[in-house]
Amino acid sequence: MNIFKKNPGRGFAKTFAVLTACFIFSSCVTSITANIERPAELDLGGANRIAVIPFQTSDNEKYNDSHSDRSGSILLAIGGFIFDAMQPSPNEGVQKDIAEYITGHLTEAVNSSNYFKMVEPQKVLSALKENKTVPTDVYLTGKIRSLKTDIDEDKKTVEKTDSNGNKTTSVEWSYCKTVETTVSYSVVSAKDNIVIGTREKTLKKSSSYYSSRRSLPDEMDLLKSELDSLISKIMHEIQPYTITKKLDLLKDKSKDDRMKKANDYAKDGKLNDALKIYKSVYKENKNFEAGYNAAQILIAKNEFNEARSLMEKLYSSTGDKRASDSLKLINEEIVYAERLKKQQEARKQNGSSLQ
Repeated sequence: MNIFKKNPGRGFAKTFAVLTACFIFSSCVTSITANIERPAELDLGGANRIAVIPFQTSDNEKYNDSHSDRSGSILLAIGGFIFDAMQPSPNEGVQKDIAEYITGHLTEAVNSSNYFKMVEPQKVLSALKENKTVPTDVYLTGKIRSLKTDIDEDKKTVEKTDSNGNKTTSVEWSYCKTVETTVSYSVVSAKDNIVIGTREKTLKKSSSYYSSRRSLPDEMDLLKSELDSLISKIMHEIQPYTITKKLDLLKDKSKDDRMKKANDYAKDGKLNDALKIYKSVYKENKNFEAGYNAAQILIAKNEFNEARSLMEKLYSSTGDKRASDSLKLINEEIVYAERLKKQQEARKQNGSSLQ
């Protein structure tokens, strides 16, 4: 019997009750936030000083416009470019703008982090040119390999009927701009001129459709967010950075009042108080949820070795997949932590660590 056909109101109420219960259940999960420091993705050999050499441009650029001449203006097609006869190439200078944006914002990011001592790029370039000792530990530079702009047009026939029933048709055009650029960059050891790492990244972004070409955003406006992401990626490669992880605590099934109190402490960010209770309950009766939650708090406190020891005991005694999955994540963080420690020690050996 179909209850929705017999009593649709009752069926809706039942469904709503189930959905509400699911929502309430999911909202009962307590999460804590872990801020974890990761090592630089490239090994810079303990570098304390860095120079950002201005990024260069290339001649590899294309501007393709699928324009059908409906305005009567004089159009030229030269080497893939289509533009008004008396106007400069639409892409002229865009590569330079991109290079200057990356150089300037990357320099600003390195300066504001205070991790490195910045060296003036001109001093590095002069030393390289004159074959003298380069006054930095490493230097970073790159090049805009290519730049391509495509403008696509879309044609739509629109039919309208007036109050008298007369039908008319008209053509509506809309335009979309897509910009694609490829950027390469390298980090070089100044002592021996050996390339530590080279990367190449293609950035691509499309605009919405606009009713006129004049309304289309320029290339830099389109690429700005992509360039900012690239700069952030470069920063992660050359110096340590912090990630934020959300860790879910398990809901207790034992109805132990102490577990509820620990959960409340965790909700309020009082992790030390919560940890003390979870450890106590686990030590007393080997409560899985208490041990698991204690390990999660240890992760949030960046105490990975103790978290691993506790999670190994949990997995050994229960074989629970949740413990196994968490143990894998803990081991990954321990590897990262060991790399970070080695990078910090290498910096100290090469000079006082800049904080």
